[in-house]
Amino acid sequence: MSVRAYCSREPVTVDPDASVRSAVRLMEHHGVGCVVVTEQGRPVGMLTDRDAALTVLTRRLDADATPVREVMHQPLQTLDPDAPLAWALSTLRASRLRRLPVVESSGALLGVLSLDDLLRLLATEIGDLAEVIRRQLSQSAAGEGTS
Repeated sequence: MSVRAYCSREPVTVDPDASVRSAVRLMEHHGVGCVVVTEQGRPVGMLTDRDAALTVLTRRLDADATPVREVMHQPLQTLDPDAPLAWALSTLRASRLRRLPVVESSGALLGVLSLDDLLRLLATEIGDLAEVIRRQLSQSAAGEGTS
């Protein structure tokens, strides 16, 4: 299983010169916890709702006057779309981040892989496993009754 199959394919992007407030409004409007900061279609940074809130408050910045470039995560760590999910998970763990942009070798942004995406996958896999076990137990019980 590769990152490509499980990343969110419609990342919300923002220009580095946009205000922090406009970036946060985009996050709110789209129901996401981060925006990928892009210049000429290529990711250059990332801003999370937590980064925006903590940085603006602790530095006492004006969210309307502060450009995203002043508070975004950089240098940007990214994931290759063809990387295995296990490698992506270890990268997320090592970077202590919840989300990473998925970037094609051309530099084009493909999507964002989040811990939430991986948790959804894991929940589905566990549910499928539970169903297999339930069916096996039902078949086993039915077989015992016919002997």
